[in-house]
This record gives sequence, structure tokens and C-alpha cells, in this order.
Amino acid sequence: MQVRQSQPCIASTASIAVCKGCFEGMTMKERLDEIGSRLRELRDLNRVSPEEMAAHLKVPVETYNCYEDGKLDIPASILIGIARRLNV
Repeated sequence: MQVRQSQPCIASTASIAVCKGCFEGMTMKERLDEIGSRLRELRDLNRVSPEEMAAHLKVPVETYNCYEDGKLDIPASILIGIARRLNV
């Protein structure tokens, strides 16, 4: 049996897309921190304020900030809303 070697991650830090292995070996906290950091960078690149994003998602700005800070797990419905707002 031949073992396939995984491809190196080519996902940009400005992308919320993740490839297989990007989060391999990371704790849940580290994963949340990484996702939050990518969300913040994408939001900033699109010149959307946290307040605008929170309003779009219909969540309190404090909750949205917790997503970006890696303090809360982000529901799939919220990720979909973010992707739609940022056109990704």
C-alpha cells in the first residue's frame, strides 16, 4: 500500500477557505484564533467595520468581536453570512 503525502497548505492568510491539513495538530483554541484572525483580515481588506458586519449578521457587535478574537465558536450560518457579505 502506497501512502499519499499531503499537499502543503497554500491557503492565503486572507482567505477563510481551509485545506486539508491546515489545522492539523492545532488545539481548538488555536483553530478559533486562526479563523478569527483570517476573518478580521478579510473584513479589513473589504473595508467593513465590525459594527457593519455585526449588523449584517444580526448579532451584537460584542458577539462578532468574540468570533474574531477566537473566544466563540462560529456557527456555520454566521460563516455563510460573512462569506456573502465579503463576496468570498
